[in-house]
Amino acid sequence: MSSMSSICFLFTLLLSYLTVSYGQTCASGWTLYGSTCYSFSGSGTWAQCFSYCPSSYPGAMLICIHNSAENSWLASQAGNKFWIGYTDMTPYGGGKASKNYGWITGCSSTFTNWAGREPNNAGNNEDWVEVYTDGYWNDNSPNQASKCGCQYNVVQSAPPTDSFGPTAAPSTARPSSNPSRSPAFWPTRRPIEPPTFRPTKVPTKMPTTAPSTVIPTTPSVEPSVNPSTEPTSPPTGPSFTPSHSPSNPTSSPSVRATIRPTRDPSFEPTYYPSYDPTIAELIGERK
Repeated sequence: MSSMSSICFLFTLLLSYLTVSYGQTCASGWTLYGSTCYSFSGSGTWAQCFSYCPSSYPGAMLICIHNSAENSWLASQAGNKFWIGYTDMTPYGGGKASKNYGWITGCSSTFTNWAGREPNNAGNNEDWVEVYTDGYWNDNSPNQASKCGCQYNVVQSAPPTDSFGPTAAPSTARPSSNPSRSPAFWPTRRPIEPPTFRPTKVPTKMPTTAPSTVIPTTPSVEPSVNPSTEPTSPPTGPSFTPSHSPSNPTSSPSVRATIRPTRDPSFEPTYYPSYDPTIAELIGERK
């Protein structure tokens, strides 16, 4: 390989590196045109594609066309007819069957490329716009399926400069007190993961005022710090099953059973016996 060929080869590698590192790139399955990435991977009705585009990539939406060159390029890439973000339905257009079309939120364009005798609102039910493979536009009904024309804008990263000195003026009036320890040389082109739509709620520092309804299966080992003085409400009822470990019967039962048990027995035994005989003794004497 000659020296001139080696130089050309190295120059080509350098140019490719600069294009990949500092140019605009799209996600896998998306095609770059200008500063916008396009995809025709999904298909369905206009409403389905309207929801599909942002789910296929964060910030994506139905295609918005600005000029004839862009329109022709898109028609050549799709391979079939595809929906775009153009409709006469509110809130974007003048209303159903009004033929007063408007672009969806996020698009600003005055370009149109209607086919002959379009839009005709056939059947009084064509309010959404699709693009044919030849680039001409047609209004269609909501139950018709076409490819989903989706797009999202990319941000071009700054190319390297040949200046090694500081900038002429600082970017802010006051520098930060805690600068980055190891700053990156180039900003991130796009986030690694899509952003979350629902942030996490900030937990409270205090415990909940109401206890959980789940009753623990295992009692705590330690007693309560501040036990309640009142019994639980309502109290627990008697058990229907016998105890697992019943008490043993008395070893020495009483000799004579009482005929009428005491209703309110005292807690302490009597210190002096009564002088009157019991009912049982009187009965025995009569016999």
